[in-house]
Order: sequence, then C-alpha cells, then structure tokens
Amino acid sequence: MSSARDRAEVYADFDSVSALDPAEQRRLLTEGDPPERLWAAWALARACGVDVLPLFDRNGMSNASAGIRCHLIVVLAGLGSREVLPVLAVEEAAAEVRAAACAYFLRTAPSPVDEAARDFALKCLASERAELREAVLVEQQAGRLRLPEAHVISALADSNTEIRRLAVSCASAMVDSESAHAALVVAIATETDPDVRSTMLTAIPRSAYGRLLAHLAGGPTEQTARVLAWLRESRVELDGPELTAFPDTTEPSILAQLVALLPDRISDEAYTWLGSSFPHLGDNWRAFNQLRRGLPDRAHLLTTTAASHLRATLVARARVAEETLADDDDDLDDRDEWAEELLGLRRHVAVLTSRLEGAVSVGE
Repeated sequence: MSSARDRAEVYADFDSVSALDPAEQRRLLTEGDPPERLWAAWALARACGVDVLPLFDRNGMSNASAGIRCHLIVVLAGLGSREVLPVLAVEEAAAEVRAAACAYFLRTAPSPVDEAARDFALKCLASERAELREAVLVEQQAGRLRLPEAHVISALADSNTEIRRLAVSCASAMVDSESAHAALVVAIATETDPDVRSTMLTAIPRSAYGRLLAHLAGGPTEQTARVLAWLRESRVELDGPELTAFPDTTEPSILAQLVALLPDRISDEAYTWLGSSFPHLGDNWRAFNQLRRGLPDRAHLLTTTAASHLRATLVARARVAEETLADDDDDLDDRDEWAEELLGLRRHVAVLTSRLEGAVSVGE
C-alpha cells in the first residue's frame, strides 16, 4: 500500500478529511501525514461520539476547546474506540489533550501487561514531552500498567521534578527489588529537590543505608556531607552495619556527621568504629561521652590506638578537673560534681591503662 507521500491527493484541512468515509479515515490514521492523522483521529472520534455528546459544531474542530477535546477522549475510551487515542497522544497540539489520550489508552487496556499498551507506554516514557512521561507513570503508580523495572528506574533521573517524584513512588512499590533500592541510593546522592529527596530517603529500607553510605564514600566530600545532613534532618539513626559499610575515612567533617547519626545506645560494632574514628574527630564531645559510657565493659573492643587516644583525652580532662578543684575559689558551686567527675575520669584512665598494658603483654 502506498504512503501518504505517494498519493496524488493530499488533504488540506479537517473538513476534507471529515468528509471521507470511515475506511479512508482509518487508513489515514497510519498512512497519512501528521496533520492528516490528527484530522482522521478527530473525524472518527466525532462520528463515534456525536450521538452521545454533541461536542463539535458543524464547523468541526475550529471552535472545540482543549477541555472539550479532553472530554471527548473520555467518551471515546468509554465507548471502546481506543484506536484513535495513540494518534491524538502524539499529534494533538494541546498538552492536556495529549496527556488525556495517553492516559485513557493505557487505562482501558485489557490488562496491565497488555503488549500494545506497554509498547506505547515505553515510547511515551522516552518522549521529550513531559506530559506523556507523567501520564505513563501515573498509570504505573495506580497499578493499571506494569512496565519493565529498568524503565521505571530510569525515570528517577528525569529532568522534571514531578516525574522524578512519581518515579520514586513507583520504585518504592517494588519492595523486593534490589535494583530499585540501588537506583534510589544513587538518585539520593544527586537529587536537588528537598521534597523529592526526602521521599527517596523514606522509600529505601533500612537495609539499604549501608549501600547508601558506601556509594557516598566514592563521591566528593561536600556531596557526602550534604546527604549525611539530610539523613540527620530526617531523624535517621545509623548503627554498626551501616557504619562499617562506609570505607575508612579520616575527614573530620564526615566523621562528625556520622557520629551525629549514632543512637544513644550503640552496638559493639559501632563502638569499635567510634573508637577507631575518635583520633580524627578533634574535640567531639558526643563521641567522647559515647566511648566513656562503654567503659569498662567495652574496653576490649578498642584498638590500642583508639584506647591510647581515649586515655590521653581522659588524662587531659582529669587534669582540668584537678586544677579546677585546686582553685581556692569559694564561689565554685559545683565542686561536688567536679570531684565526682574526677573520680570517674581516674577510674576510666585506670581501665584503659590496664587495657594497654595487657595489649603490650600479648604483643597486640
């Protein structure tokens, strides 16, 4: 069959196409030039819907608003006339009409895995037109369409914020998908919209936090610190498994962010990590107090380097306490508290001294 370019007759306007018989109009749906395909779609649509809803006047499309054309699409879908909808989704001038045609073609498919609907959805998802990409993901989100996982995941990097938000919702529904979790982890590190980022953080399971930290470790320090700050704003807490998944770092700003994400009660694994990180943290009193609370029971979890650095910090703190108590200032209201603090510091120094002496004796 010849193409529209080979035909001697080319239709100039909607009225010319509207006057054709339905068989010729249907042929134009696939063989016509872009304007002919659009005119044929609306001519068939008008013929189908005229007895149900008189949306067009005698002048055809000229006075039909985008709202009216959207309304007619709903009528067409209800009547089962789906063949014109893909053409309207591509050729229509108005974005809202294109979106409606796309949505109703997918929505009225025989099943969420219908091959024709899926193939059309994938074309729309790859389109430069955001309204088509959005319409596809709305149907996926509602469960009326079931796209291959990889195509949903790719939408996490879309340039359109609303589409990324929809993609997160669709990806989060894939609760058992390691690929979806991994894609969300990558997307979190580069997401610029705070609301979308927050949605991404809530979408990944706790088991993916370690992967998130491992992914961040390979990126710029500024990016890593920013994501860790977002985790803190979201009231996320990290413990041993997540921390050990983060490769060794001596960057104080990153370590301080990680310490801020620790819960009040930490695991043995987290305690060991904290001890190893302590020498690089500077005056981080949260880390210092966490380590002190673990003494004497957890002293054996500290490396000799960690134990030595913590002991030196305790000795310096004890010296401050001694000097404070040695002052004859009668206005020192908290003298009893300082005295109790000094006793505790000395006990902890003794514990770590014993730990270090034991390490020497066994050649640790």
